[in-house]
Amino acid sequence: MLLNAKIHDIKIIHPGLAIFQVAANDWQFPEFKAGQYVILGLPCEAPRCIGALPEEKPHKPDTIIRRAYSIASANSNSRYLEFYINLVPSGELTPRLFALNIGDPLFIGSKITGIFTIDQIPLSRNLLFIATGTGLAPYMSMIRSHLLEHLDRKLCILHGARNSWELGYKAQLRHLQTYIPNFAYHTVISKPESEPTK
Repeated sequence: MLLNAKIHDIKIIHPGLAIFQVAANDWQFPEFKAGQYVILGLPCEAPRCIGALPEEKPHKPDTIIRRAYSIASANSNSRYLEFYINLVPSGELTPRLFALNIGDPLFIGSKITGIFTIDQIPLSRNLLFIATGTGLAPYMSMIRSHLLEHLDRKLCILHGARNSWELGYKAQLRHLQTYIPNFAYHTVISKPESEPTK
C-alpha cells in the first residue's frame, strides 16, 4: 500500500500525548465535515517508539496497520489534517506513530467519513461539548470550522484530564475564551493531588 502522506509537524504535549499534522503527497484531501474521521496507517515493519510494550503476536509481512482517528483541524484547512493522539504502549499503531519524525511517510485514507457532526443542530441552539483526553479532537474541528461563523451562538467546552499538562489545546481555547464573549472553556482534573503547588 502506498504511503501517500507525510508528517508535517508534531507537537508533543507530554510523553505519550501529541498533536500530529499530516500533509498529503501531491494530492488533495477531500472535503469533509467537522467531526468526521479518517484512517491512518503504517507498515507493520515500521519501528515502535521507546517505551512501547512488545507486541503479543507478529504481523504478516507487508501488513499495513490501520486505525481511524478524528480530525481536529478546520474543514477549510487544505494544507494538512491534524490529529490529537494518545500513546497506547501495548497498541499496534500508536507506538509506531510516536516513533515518527517530521517528514516521515505514512498512509492516510482518501475517504473521510462519520456522522458525528453538528450539521443537523439548528443555529438557534447553544452547544455544550463534553470530552475527556483526546476525545476533544472532533470538537476542535467543529470550533475551528464553525465558531467564528456564528458568534451569537453560545458554546461551552468541558474537558477532563488526569492532569493539567494533559490539556493539549488549553492555550488555544483560553485565548478564544478571552476574545469571544459567547465561548467558555472549563476543565476538570481527576488527579489534583499530582498538580504542582503554587
